[in-house]
Amino acid sequence: MYKGKKFILFISFLVILLILGISLIKFQEKPLKIIMLNIGQGDAIYIETPNGNNMLIDAGRDRTVMHELGDVMPINKKTIDFIEVSNPDLDHIGGFPFVMEKYKVREILSPGTKHDSLDSYKAIEKIAKEDKIPVIRPKTGDIIMIDNKSAITYKILWPEGNVSNWEVNAGSMVGLLEYSGHKILFTGDAPKEVEDQIILKYGASLKDIDILKVGHHGSKTSTGEALTMIARPKYSIISAGLNNRYGHPHEETLDMLNLVHSKILITANDGRIVCKVWIKKETVCI
Repeated sequence: MYKGKKFILFISFLVILLILGISLIKFQEKPLKIIMLNIGQGDAIYIETPNGNNMLIDAGRDRTVMHELGDVMPINKKTIDFIEVSNPDLDHIGGFPFVMEKYKVREILSPGTKHDSLDSYKAIEKIAKEDKIPVIRPKTGDIIMIDNKSAITYKILWPEGNVSNWEVNAGSMVGLLEYSGHKILFTGDAPKEVEDQIILKYGASLKDIDILKVGHHGSKTSTGEALTMIARPKYSIISAGLNNRYGHPHEETLDMLNLVHSKILITANDGRIVCKVWIKKETVCI
């Protein structure tokens, strides 16, 4: 009888351990993921929230983005909640038609700048019209809820108004992703002049950035001293092709980021860059 009781107690103990283990797995914190895809000379950033919502900011110049998405997206995921065209240059939009043909896109964010001469631009418009995908042109101050449950928001800092006929870099969309006190700044190809306008309006919000998507692939025309000094990003991530003809990223930009002790990661050297933003842990980019 005594041995029987010991056995029952032992089994009960194992069951309790199992229940606790399952509970820990179930309630283990999932991070917000910011993944700069390795697509060569261009931009493509995949965002996945703790609850599985997602966003793709730019898509590189060709179908290379499809291989990258295949590696980072859950295999059963067939939907992208938001795609953002930060600006309509080929190195930002060339991959979007391939993405839109494979994945169901719920909404397109666009600053409204145009590049009618590009086949990719025309293809995006055509697919959006055929699939009845809403094309939203948010303006400065608009806030987009990326994940209601985790309260992840995307605040538009630029453009300020109608930029349909602007030079595309000056009309780039700039957005601030916020999650439980953490801040990730996406700058497209916005030049220093635009950065200065954003600082005038949103300077307080730009202090102590966790992750900075460095503007214009690290060009010296972006990521000026004013923005760098106020943002002081913990991590600076740069998408640039190996041995690209533009010399991106420029030494001036890297020197400025080093001055504030930002850890710099560049796709040309580091390949795909994966950042994880936690509530209870330190943000990490590798």
